[in-house]
Amino acid sequence: MAAIKTIGFIGVGNMGNPMAANLLKGGFEVTVFDARPETAAAFVAQHGGRAAASLAELAAGRDAIVTMLPDDKIVRQVMLGDGGAAAAMKPGAVLVDMGTCDPTGTRSTAEALQKLGLQMVDAPVMGGVVFAKDATLDIMAGADAALLEQVTPLLKVMGRSIVHCGATGSGHAMKALANY
Repeated sequence: MAAIKTIGFIGVGNMGNPMAANLLKGGFEVTVFDARPETAAAFVAQHGGRAAASLAELAAGRDAIVTMLPDDKIVRQVMLGDGGAAAAMKPGAVLVDMGTCDPTGTRSTAEALQKLGLQMVDAPVMGGVVFAKDATLDIMAGADAALLEQVTPLLKVMGRSIVHCGATGSGHAMKALANY
């Protein structure tokens, strides 16, 4: 598998902003998108990178897309809905979903992406904004071992620990347990 160099980041709010900034600091090429275009523009003004005007523009040619969104329904919509990012992703590209989502929805989205020749890692985080800024998040990942190895370099610039929890959906299951 080729090294990940280009990243599209969806959701640059309180948590996503410092996470995407750390990816830039880590040497990745980062393009951002947010439901509020002014939020994406503010990110670029503060940190660099570039903002995409649409999900298709964000996804085109990227090795990976990282999402930091409120739930699995929104992740599915931005990836697979009308005008979603998946349609513009190159074959073999990977979605790294870092929000707190339902494991069942995650597995369903992963299956739909797989049918399109795409891959998915669920990698929810533990820790708040301070940890995101300091790149000391704890990350619980669900994916097969080879795919997790491929995305580990980008996870390492955002977190201090990465725990492989099992197959896709396992990271979100472990996050749900931890929150409980």
